[in-house]
Amino acid sequence: MLLGQKILQALTQDQDYPLKKNYSNLFKYVLNYYNYGELTKKSRIAWLKRMNGEKFLPLLIQCWKKNIGVLVPDPGNAYKSRYHEHASWMAVVKELNPSLYTNMINQWKIDHHRRKNLWAALKEMNLPF
Repeated sequence: MLLGQKILQALTQDQDYPLKKNYSNLFKYVLNYYNYGELTKKSRIAWLKRMNGEKFLPLLIQCWKKNIGVLVPDPGNAYKSRYHEHASWMAVVKELNPSLYTNMINQWKIDHHRRKNLWAALKEMNLPF
């Protein structure tokens, strides 16, 4: 995981109340897997309050929306045809950037059309393709 991704995820977790409501897949599938330390979280939240951190929420979400496609793991590198992680990430892409989701699915149809388990994982999560 890249340092920038870690920072983005930590800041997003620290702002969880207003974001969790509108971006439930982001929290359910991406942010719940990472723990950045409860001791440092209290400190980060205190600093965010001092900085009026809620004013950064639109920029934070804009960053996710713009960069989510880069963070999705490549199905071509899947281990033993396990694609649940890929489907989870695609649920987040669909939530944050529906047009990117469509573009990525269309590209996956070309690049990964033979990966039946990938399409089964997407179907299991009720994602359109």
